[in-house]
Order: sequence, then structure tokens, then C-alpha cells
Amino acid sequence: MARRIRLASASSRRLNWLTEHLNGLAKIDAKPLVGEEKKTDGEVSIQVTQVLEDKISRARLQFYLESQTSEERDTLPPPGLWVVSDTLVEDPNDVNSALGQPENEISALRMLLDLSGRRHLVWSGTAIIDFTKPEPIINRYIESAVVEFQSLDESVLSLLISSGSWRGKAGAYDMAGKAEEFTQLVEGEKVTVLGFASQAIEEIRSIFSHSDSNS
Repeated sequence: MARRIRLASASSRRLNWLTEHLNGLAKIDAKPLVGEEKKTDGEVSIQVTQVLEDKISRARLQFYLESQTSEERDTLPPPGLWVVSDTLVEDPNDVNSALGQPENEISALRMLLDLSGRRHLVWSGTAIIDFTKPEPIINRYIESAVVEFQSLDESVLSLLISSGSWRGKAGAYDMAGKAEEFTQLVEGEKVTVLGFASQAIEEIRSIFSHSDSNS
């Protein structure tokens, strides 16, 4: 039986990516964290750390609540290994501002116009939490990547907006979707843009490859 891992995220892109690249080594239990994220400030490079720490705290609380519930109801306990992650797109005009998920087509268009023909930073913070130990072991990874957009003319902007690929995406674009042909990875790893710190992914692969070899 494959070992289980909790992806504490509502992101379908993260789930699809992890499913594809773990290649059956683990059973992925995807479930978003409960509660609201705390507000952050400072440079985006600091904000991603703050958000990650908040998600770690919420994951710890959620794990213990789910564990308690499973004991009371004699049901399957939560996985012992959890992954939490956050990705922020840095505003090319302001290092203290992150481009969040657009609320509507107008805000998506504004973001794409800001990014058009320019380079910007994308930050991903990922933590792997091992709850199988008496005291949880937490490994944190923060990485950045540089992405460059082509100059987007009216027809391309119309395509990106009408496709709906901006929905639920920080910065209003999906580098694994419609925006892929109009963007270029200048520095860093593509997985960082798609939602995970690459070093965290390497650790996850190592954990499950080792587990598989011992099974």
C-alpha cells in the first residue's frame, strides 16, 4: 500500500503537478487548510516566509484536530506527512507588493498589462512536516524564479482573459496553461513558478523513493 501524503492546498495545479511527478509513489490526500491567512507586510521575499509560517501553524492545529476526531470515531487518521506551500508573484513596480489572484476580468487585465514585456520575480515557500515523530520535524524551503513576459498585444490579452486561465492564479497567469507560450523562464526552476520550492520536491521524491525501495 502506497504511503499517504497530505497536500494542504486547494490548488488543482499543485495537485496535478505532484500527482504527475510522484508517479504513483504516494497516495496524495489533498485538502485545503482551514482558517484565513494572516495579513503580511514588507518585501515580497519576506511576505512569502510569513505566509508559510502561518500555514505551518494552521497545519499543525489541523493535524491534531483531525487526529483527535479519527480516534473518537475510529476512522482513518490523517497522513503523517504534510506539504504546505505558497506562491507570490512580485509586482515589477514594487518589491513590497504581491500580485494576488484577480477578482475579475478587469483586475486580471491590469495585472497582465503590468507584466507585459517585462521580467518579474515569483516566490514559492514550501514546508514538509513530518508528524510521525513525537515532535514534528519541519523542513522549510524558500525559492525564487525570474519570469519574462512577451509584449502582449490586444489579441493575446483577449485570448488570456477569455480563456479564464487567470482565475485562481496569482498574477493572473498560468505558466503551465495558456500563458506558457507567452512567457519564458529566465532564472530558477519552473516548478517554483507553478507552486512549489524545487528543493522541497526533491526531498519528497527522496522520501518516497526510499520508502518504495524498502517496501
